[in-house]
Amino acid sequence: MKISLSKKKIVLYFLTTFFLCFLGVFTLLHPEEVSNFFKSPRLAMAIGALTLVLSFVFTVALIQIFFKGEGVSIDSKGLLDNSSLVSVGLIEWDDITSIRTGKINATRFLLIDVKNPEEYLSRFGKLKSWWLKVNAGSFGTPISISAGLLECSFDELENWIREGYKKNKKISDKLL
Repeated sequence: MKISLSKKKIVLYFLTTFFLCFLGVFTLLHPEEVSNFFKSPRLAMAIGALTLVLSFVFTVALIQIFFKGEGVSIDSKGLLDNSSLVSVGLIEWDDITSIRTGKINATRFLLIDVKNPEEYLSRFGKLKSWWLKVNAGSFGTPISISAGLLECSFDELENWIREGYKKNKKISDKLL
């Protein structure tokens, strides 16, 4: 089963990022006009610069995600996650020890517990590994999957992944 990335959701995030970029540029060019809100032109300029930098980072991230192709694939080998910048790629069924749900504010996500989290951390560069370690410290696992940019609801994503895990875990257990 393949779950596509939602181009509509990505474009919506891109438009939001573009709007934030516009606000950042406006704040940098006209700090006096927004200084009533921020109480200081310097603070307004600093916030404008930070907004501009973050907008650039988010735009680059969205472009990278946009061209990844499939968001999530579920097959007999495992679960292939390409749904975000901190996706770990292929997670083999035999590596998975449990699947849990997590929630931050209104966003629900799946937490995939694996036998060998260090192996997944070692696949990537310093920045991505650092972010995955932050996940591991917060949730007990570096691997999390959200339906945020996928063409499905969270409930559908959870159901499909749990079904794939049950089906393929039984097959691999029989082979042992």
